[in-house]
Amino acid sequence: MPLNLPAPVAAYIAVENGDDVTALAHCFAENAIVQDEGRTMKGLAAIQRWKTETKQKYHHTVEPLAAVQKDGKTVVTGRLTGEFPGSPVELQFVFGLEGDRISSLVLLSSEPVGSSARMRAGSLAIARAMTTRCCSPPESWFGQ
Repeated sequence: MPLNLPAPVAAYIAVENGDDVTALAHCFAENAIVQDEGRTMKGLAAIQRWKTETKQKYHHTVEPLAAVQKDGKTVVTGRLTGEFPGSPVELQFVFGLEGDRISSLVLLSSEPVGSSARMRAGSLAIARAMTTRCCSPPESWFGQ
């Protein structure tokens, strides 16, 4: 069953699954903000550069799975499939809309994706090392 998505959100999904990043001008406001992988892109030109980079890097597509309205935002859960560790993953695309344009987009994941996978894996290794040192210190720590 197809989802009933607001027009700018449907246009964004179409851009995600196509190759024409210039079409982002039809769904984003000129001063829109996107947050993804720890980065913030402000303005249409920066958003188009971000989308060009991510498409070239990950060669990804998005399949919308569900959509809800929450706190004045449109939240779309989508399956992101591409050339990155852990593919496919489910992401939440949190859209802020103003009229017929996207004013903000935040991409959220419960799993590490792209460069976040490396950062999270590194943090996990550090956390494990700290736990091991604290709870199971080497015998040499006891003066032996």
